[in-house]
Amino acid sequence: MNQFALCSVKGAPGTTTLALAMTSALAHDLGDAAFVEADPAGGDLAGLLGLALDPGMASLAAASRHQSVSPDVRAHAQALPAGGWALLGSTDPAQASATIATLASRLSQSLRAAVPAAVVDCGRWGSPSPTAGLLGSATATAVCVRARVPSIEAVRVRARDLWEATGGRVGLVVCGDDPYGADQLEAATGLPVLGQVPGDPRACKALIGAGSSRVDRLLLIRAARSITEALAALGRDAPATSLAVAVSSNGAKR
Repeated sequence: MNQFALCSVKGAPGTTTLALAMTSALAHDLGDAAFVEADPAGGDLAGLLGLALDPGMASLAAASRHQSVSPDVRAHAQALPAGGWALLGSTDPAQASATIATLASRLSQSLRAAVPAAVVDCGRWGSPSPTAGLLGSATATAVCVRARVPSIEAVRVRARDLWEATGGRVGLVVCGDDPYGADQLEAATGLPVLGQVPGDPRACKALIGAGSSRVDRLLLIRAARSITEALAALGRDAPATSLAVAVSSNGAKR
C-alpha cells in the first residue's frame, strides 16, 4: 500500500488541488483511493465541495480517543466527485491540530488496512508539526512549490528538517510555470524535482464536481499520475544518509 504525503512551506501553491488529482488518478487506476485532509491550519475541502464536516477527521478522532482502538476510517469518509473518498478536516485550526495529534501513527496503520492507496494533504509544513508522524510513515512526501525565488528560499532553509522528518523520502513538485530548470532547483534546495503541475482550470472544476469533463483524460490528472509514480519510486529507493546536494548559503539566484 502506498501512502503519499503532500505539503508546502510558503503560500498556497496548489497542494490540495494536486492531492485531489492524485487521489482521482489512483482511484481510477486501483479502483479505490483515499484523500486525508490533515492540514493543522484547518481544512477547506468541505466548503469547496459543499459537504458537511461530519463525518470526517474530527468524528474519527472522537471515536478513537483510546489508544487501544484502531480507527475505522471508512465509517468517517465521504465520496469525492472525481473518484475516491475523503476524510475531511475541521475548519478550526485548534481542532484540526488536536485531531491529527489524537490519531497520530494509528491513522497511517488504519489506512493501510482499508485502502490500496492514500494521499495525505498535510498543509503548510513547520517544525515542530503535528503532521511529522504522517510524513515519517508515508511512502514518500512531495513538497509543492512555485518556482519563484522567495518560495525556493523557503524550501532551502527547511530542507534539512524535511529530509529528517521523511527519512530522506522527499522531493519537490513545481506548481505552475517554471522559469528554472530542475537542476537549478535541486542545486538550490538539495531536494530532487519529481514533476511539474500545469495550470488546468477544467480539471480543477471537475475535481470538485463543477465540470463535466472526463477526469482521467485531463492534463492535470495525467501529471498527477506521473507524480504518484515518481513518489512510489522514491519510496522504494533507499534514501541517502544526508542531503543530496550541498546548498549554497546564498539560496536561489534570480
